[in-house]
Amino acid sequence: MSNTAFRLASLAALLLVAQAAPAAPGTGQLNDTGIDRCETPNGTLHANCADSLQDADTGRDVTDRADADGRLGFKWTKLAADGSVLPAGAPQWSCIADQVTGLVWEMKTTDGTIHDASRRWSNGDGADIDAAGLVSASNAERLCGRSDWRLPARGELQGIVDYSRSTPGPTVDAAWFPHSDGYSFWTSTVQANNPEGVHWYVNFQDGWTGQIYDSYAFGEARVVSGTLVEGTPRYQVSADGKEVFDTRTGLTWARCTLGQNWDGATCVGRPFNFTWRKALAAGARAAAKTGEAWRVPNAKEFASIAVDGQADPDVDPAIFPNSSSRLYWTSSPYVGVPFYAWTFYGYDGTINFENVLGQHLVRLVR
Repeated sequence: MSNTAFRLASLAALLLVAQAAPAAPGTGQLNDTGIDRCETPNGTLHANCADSLQDADTGRDVTDRADADGRLGFKWTKLAADGSVLPAGAPQWSCIADQVTGLVWEMKTTDGTIHDASRRWSNGDGADIDAAGLVSASNAERLCGRSDWRLPARGELQGIVDYSRSTPGPTVDAAWFPHSDGYSFWTSTVQANNPEGVHWYVNFQDGWTGQIYDSYAFGEARVVSGTLVEGTPRYQVSADGKEVFDTRTGLTWARCTLGQNWDGATCVGRPFNFTWRKALAAGARAAAKTGEAWRVPNAKEFASIAVDGQADPDVDPAIFPNSSSRLYWTSSPYVGVPFYAWTFYGYDGTINFENVLGQHLVRLVR
């Protein structure tokens, strides 16, 4: 079990309005992690990642490295309070539009208003400081010309995390998201199978995800507007049943955990265990054998297939049958501590870090 699973106890748009902000394109793609260095066998981080098959060897942080509108593959636009677009160098702004996902984010302030970063909230318990108050106030004022503000889902909030940064953070581009170095930012995602009222949060000190009780009155909150784009149905299964294409992200996934086989109806057999480096090598072998660019997914890619409100396992069993509830490796090294890498907990979707010598499972993506 991932050690993040125990933290609960320890913590007891596609379009903006015309004449307001122009449309955030909403490509349906994922933001990349921001990781641009690879861990060497001696535990140091190095900028030369060629052929490493680690996170920094693939994705938008490689193909879209311009920093003018956000670090590496991130692409942000500043918006005024009325939703109009501001230049990148504007000293004040009220929202941030994500040009990759199409979502629009609230800007936290230090002005004493309801958007002040020092405000703390509970979540879903109906108290005077329930984060629902931030949602309703943002909609009432039509913040940035929009009235569909809400708390973000777990994967949406994780999407703005920059995993190239680590403790004490903030693990987000502070040039675009200042005042974001909080510990626990609330999400709208309820923890499955817990009758006591628990929501997920994202830690912006290093990017891991966890759960806390709704009555926890010290959580931060940032509201979001817009909707992630996906086709109907979201997943398209290949003719042979072995692969599935995700219309939201453009990724193709192996339906079976590495070591299992597709028997025409489901995944059968016992999954293989790998250390982190052997997991990366296993992805390389699959790519060489098939001629397809299979690899181990990064932390955000793996999180994208988690199903909110579900557990044991936290993926769609019709799409990923007989999936394990154990830990899976991602290709993302944990930049804060040598010899650690990020994992996906198959039970509930927690993103946490583990020692690279641990023996965990692999699901491949391309």
